[in-house]
Amino acid sequence: RSIAKNESEEDLENVDVQVHVDDKFQVMNLFIVDPQTEYIEELTTYNKKNGNILVNFNNIKSKNEKQIAINIKAKALPENSIKETSYIYATADINNIENIKSNSVEYKIGKPIMKITQKTNTPNYVKTGEQIEYEYLIENEGTYTSEEFKFESNIPESLIVDEIKILNENKDIIKSEKISSQGTITRNLEVGAKQKIIVNIICTVLSNNSSKYEVTSKATITSESFGKVESNEITHKVEDLKLLSKESSKSNT
Repeated sequence: RSIAKNESEEDLENVDVQVHVDDKFQVMNLFIVDPQTEYIEELTTYNKKNGNILVNFNNIKSKNEKQIAINIKAKALPENSIKETSYIYATADINNIENIKSNSVEYKIGKPIMKITQKTNTPNYVKTGEQIEYEYLIENEGTYTSEEFKFESNIPESLIVDEIKILNENKDIIKSEKISSQGTITRNLEVGAKQKIIVNIICTVLSNNSSKYEVTSKATITSESFGKVESNEITHKVEDLKLLSKESSKSNT
């Protein structure tokens, strides 16, 4: 918030206030506030000068003030950067003559450092009708919270998902869902700085008209703030005992 305060005994006219918001931020909303009358006006469009937000006040009465309130959102940092510093400040020109600069406010902009690892306690060889349990450990190794990133698990067609659990790093259940779904599983998640969460996916193995086949699982996490991170792959070998028995019977006749 930038405050233009007239501390003189006379009214000021034609006051231009420029707010410097560098290109690391996106301006979401801009408001003009009159604290004397509590009047608030949102500016859906505004002028710029030298890349700064420009607001003109025709008149600021003696001992009164006008305020500019700005909601900003940090943009995603470049791929090779994990932390940057930005400064926001304002200047005021009175009748295009007197220039006054405010104090600067420092902002630290960072991004989470994300990692996803997959493991399973299910043996490498399974039979149709049995279950496979996948466990995805999602770690934020950075010092900034990762807000609403997308978790996406590519579940093979030969599996049907029975249950999804979201757990904290102590394996306390945050959320549990009983479902019956095939294909890609997508959830929006959040993990704080230096914290971990676990996604547990339990699937039942289906027959796919082959006596022996493989199923491979992999997941990704994506966000504007950190990009896309992929997990390792896990492959299970599946046997369909009914089809194997039929094939064995045919070979013996």
